[in-house]
Amino acid sequence: MKTGVLPESDSCFGCGACEQICSAKAIRMCPDSDGFQLPIINISHCTSCYLCLGVCPAITQNMDSILNQPIRVYAARNKDPEMLMQSTSGALFPIIANEILAKGGVVYGCAWAGSDITATHIRVQHERDLHRLSHSKYVQSINNETYISVKSDLNRQLSVLYSGTPCQIAGLRLFLKKEYPGLLTIDLLCHGVPGSKMFSAYIDWLAKQEHVPIDDLRFRDKKVSGFRAYVSFRRPDGSRRFRLAGLEPYMYGFYREYFNRESCYSCPFKQSHRSGDITIADYWGLELHHPELKEWLRYGASLCLINTNKGMDWEATLGKCAELVGSRIEYASEKNPALNTPPELFHRPELRDRIYRELNEHGFEWIAARYLRPRFAWLHYLVPAYARNLLRTFRR
Repeated sequence: MKTGVLPESDSCFGCGACEQICSAKAIRMCPDSDGFQLPIINISHCTSCYLCLGVCPAITQNMDSILNQPIRVYAARNKDPEMLMQSTSGALFPIIANEILAKGGVVYGCAWAGSDITATHIRVQHERDLHRLSHSKYVQSINNETYISVKSDLNRQLSVLYSGTPCQIAGLRLFLKKEYPGLLTIDLLCHGVPGSKMFSAYIDWLAKQEHVPIDDLRFRDKKVSGFRAYVSFRRPDGSRRFRLAGLEPYMYGFYREYFNRESCYSCPFKQSHRSGDITIADYWGLELHHPELKEWLRYGASLCLINTNKGMDWEATLGKCAELVGSRIEYASEKNPALNTPPELFHRPELRDRIYRELNEHGFEWIAARYLRPRFAWLHYLVPAYARNLLRTFRR
């Protein structure tokens, strides 16, 4: 493939499957000017084997073969209150992950790494390290050659759980080229991913605001006031600092899709057909069709889609440790646009390009002051967080 970039940058998901399939080491994932990973080809090393084309989710003609319509739809919540508090929504992921580890398997997922808080996929072998995969990371993770590692683990007959965004799961399945009985995949409903440059600029801004280095960032910490209320981080003395999520400029921009990767604005995975064996997400709009579960909203409720027979094998395990209430895909889709957004309804904010341009020219403080300040911010101080969560759900 004698070319400089693969595929077109606007359609690339940044999964890194092409880099990892290339035995000639001709492809390297590099950040562009906005911090999004793109594959760059060293044409002097390229052998024109075209393996990269076959594993690219943006190019492949085999997408239908790796997407599945959900078999079961559940509203779900972990029965363990402590585990529920340590997770972003209903704490389903740790149920499956702990079981995989107990059987001698390995778990892959997104974790913070390094003093600069970089989101990267890691391999976990021990329960003591599983906490690193908890909590939402609202930035695209670096794949870190985990597809190669997964294939090696599967060839050694290890059980493997891999969690990630739908495009990351699609990239893994195309990279592996066949179904492995020992692999279970979990895809997350994804609204879009910001790049590392925007996120790093926010972290630097936050450290300047707080006059301390930022560690163990949590975008939706439940400890103070329940589901989705606070951003928190750990101070050098070990204590945690809590900031109202509704007033955070990064959260404001993230929820309005100002920071997304270009391909997120035409994402083919924003539909009910899923790339993972199981899909987990927040169950937005739960109270509309399951009013008896409204109190779940205080500390988080998950949407769980079981999409394959392999996923069905885990239904009993989930049922032992979580409350499962049968639901319907129509209910789940109503307030979850990542499940039902056809291409003609994709929205690319007009501010997106201006925000990235001015980030590069002036920095995060500049764009935060001009574009990322919520209207009626004083309401966040007067209205309890739990009430705001309910109001937000009805507005969606």
